[in-house]
Amino acid sequence: TALVRFAEPDSTAAALLRRPGYTATRYEGDTVRFLARERVLVLRGKPAAVQRDQTLLVGQTVTYDDSAQIVTAQADTATRDTVVLRDPQQGSDVVVRGGIRYDLTERRGVVTGFSTSAQQNGETWLVSGDRGAIQSDTVVNGQRVFYARDGSVTTCNDPTPHYHFEAKDIKMVSKSILVIRPAVLYIGEVPVMWLPFVFTDPRGGRRSGLLTPRFGLGELLRNSPTYRRT
Repeated sequence: TALVRFAEPDSTAAALLRRPGYTATRYEGDTVRFLARERVLVLRGKPAAVQRDQTLLVGQTVTYDDSAQIVTAQADTATRDTVVLRDPQQGSDVVVRGGIRYDLTERRGVVTGFSTSAQQNGETWLVSGDRGAIQSDTVVNGQRVFYARDGSVTTCNDPTPHYHFEAKDIKMVSKSILVIRPAVLYIGEVPVMWLPFVFTDPRGGRRSGLLTPRFGLGELLRNSPTYRRT
């Protein structure tokens, strides 16, 4: 879904957007404060937004440093408004409940209180954590590498997941791999298993990684008196 609807440009803005050899940065907000000496824009709105190429950052308050090409945003815990970072080339949105500081030129940043997802063979792995870092690599396959500390991973999309893995370290490469270590498997709120690491490959075809268990009738009921489970 669309995160923000930019105002229609007037003739001057449309002419600037068409100029060759430039990368356009667009801003949107109900209230804009420009600090001329520091070249800093403070945008407020419902929502405020900054977009460069396909990278879009949306929040209630967004601060854009034009000199450093750095954009920062802080979620509003009182109203439960979140900050969303979207880059269609890099996979799913990153939803931030804390704050974010993102370098639009280098396409990397740090986040606190975040959640995102990765697709694997029709399933969606939901990843969340207290702290994270994003590094987008536009040279090698256009991948985004996501690092997280003290995070949680699950494929259950219920508000209270039926199961999840908790991990100290998480590494997720968009359209490639997901690694968490060490991992504790929780069923509900009960820890049932400790694993040194969990590795899964979201790409299609035969890959290494975590295989989803499949159970048939023979695993549950004996089909002959001599059947023995192994």
